[in-house]
Amino acid sequence: MEEKNKLIDLITQDYISIIFSYALRRTNIREDAEDLAQDILSELISAVANIRNPKAYNGFIWAVANNTYKRWLKKRKKNRAGYLEDYLGLEIFNVEEYERIEDGVIYKEELNRLRWELSLLSKTYRDIVILYYVEEKSCGEIAKELELTVDNVKYFLYKARNIMKDGINMNRELGEKSYKPAEFSISYWGEYSAKYYNLSKRKLPGNILLTAMAKSISISEISIETGVPVAYLEDEVNILEEEGFLKNVKADKYQTSIIIFTKKMNKDVDAVFKEYAKELSPKLYEKLLSKEEEIKKLFSVKNGGSIEKLLWDILPIMLSATIADSLHPAYLPALPLLSNGNHGWLWGSEETNKPWDWSVTIKSITQNAGFGGKYAVLIDFTILNTENQKQIGKEEVKLLSKMFEDGIEISSLDEREKEVAARMIENNYAINVNGVFKFRGSIFNHNQGEEGKEILRDVFTLYDECIKVVNSEILKLILSSLPKHLQEQAADIAYVKTISGMMSAVMEEMVNRGYLHVPASSDMYPIGCYIRI
Repeated sequence: MEEKNKLIDLITQDYISIIFSYALRRTNIREDAEDLAQDILSELISAVANIRNPKAYNGFIWAVANNTYKRWLKKRKKNRAGYLEDYLGLEIFNVEEYERIEDGVIYKEELNRLRWELSLLSKTYRDIVILYYVEEKSCGEIAKELELTVDNVKYFLYKARNIMKDGINMNRELGEKSYKPAEFSISYWGEYSAKYYNLSKRKLPGNILLTAMAKSISISEISIETGVPVAYLEDEVNILEEEGFLKNVKADKYQTSIIIFTKKMNKDVDAVFKEYAKELSPKLYEKLLSKEEEIKKLFSVKNGGSIEKLLWDILPIMLSATIADSLHPAYLPALPLLSNGNHGWLWGSEETNKPWDWSVTIKSITQNAGFGGKYAVLIDFTILNTENQKQIGKEEVKLLSKMFEDGIEISSLDEREKEVAARMIENNYAINVNGVFKFRGSIFNHNQGEEGKEILRDVFTLYDECIKVVNSEILKLILSSLPKHLQEQAADIAYVKTISGMMSAVMEEMVNRGYLHVPASSDMYPIGCYIRI
């Protein structure tokens, strides 16, 4: 008995630090090591009574220590999930069967709550929680796998548990966009690029941008509003940040970095265009009629005497040029460089169909860089359901660059050009007249264009005076609706909106008043397509 008492004294006095070191090497966490060491000491003191040979105490001590560690490890793995359950105030782990149906329902609800809170954690927090509680890895193993310190892993675990607990206690509710996603479309003005329009084909990018527009917001907050787990949002947010649509402003908070027109903003802006177009269109048309004979004389050979076709084809681009001349350089700085290497302006809209943005769109394609030589202008009118920009590309423009007033001999074309010519004839942009390929759109040369501007000088002056007032009103409207961080873009976007909005509003008002007519058949002639030779 005396020898066993001496052994107890030896263990409690000389082996405490040794046993603690043993425990710490196996747990890598001081708190866990203290728990394990306490269990080993308790087991040793209890087992001393059963030792047969007290002199062989060293082997006895380490045998008990190893067996206690194995039991502790098994118990720890079994209870780890249960610890999180107790901490969060849930009852979802280690439940194998339910005596009542409602118990099963409660279990599923609790499990969904936990999964939802877990889905809201950012990647580092989420990974550590899964590795620790689901895959049952130690903090040391997690630290090595994620290239963190053990202390950092412990900190993240502590923070993650508190975040999840707070979320469960507040009973989060999903935002409106989780069940009713907003409409969204992207608009682009600048060097030609179809890249950005793909954003409008998917609901998620636009709704992320709308959610983060008014104030900076975390991915978790975006997740709550959209109902999309953080794990799926992280890639989307990174892509939007790389493309320049989102900006990481502070501590994983993101904010939309392009102007987005809400439905109300669009309605207010469109009302301005409509109001001024109603007043301006009859005055413009009166001045156009006063110049009708001069216009016919200048362009009749090319357009069969049809002043209306000429107006459809050329008036929009001339009005657009008037705005550019009028507002440059005060409102027309150098186009900003975008993420895809092009220069232009980007903005969004909380709608898919924006009356003035899309009722008229214009694209110019040149055979060579710059506009010094031949080029084609393609105008698509929603009211006419035209698709010039879809039907005519660089190959067609290359062929048209060879065009003369009287056409071009088809026999002089190479095989590829003949294929392009056949396609243009099939799509009604050209005709074959006794072996001569003739373009059915408007054709004019540089001198005619310049002379046309002089003839219509009064028209453009009237338009110029109006457009300055409109642009000022549009800018005020935009500024009144924007968060502060986007206001520096307002002047540029107001300029672009004024170009497209006022031009198309005038054209549509002319249709509404009967000054211009929608052709009964597209076979009459291709509207909105001309080349300058």
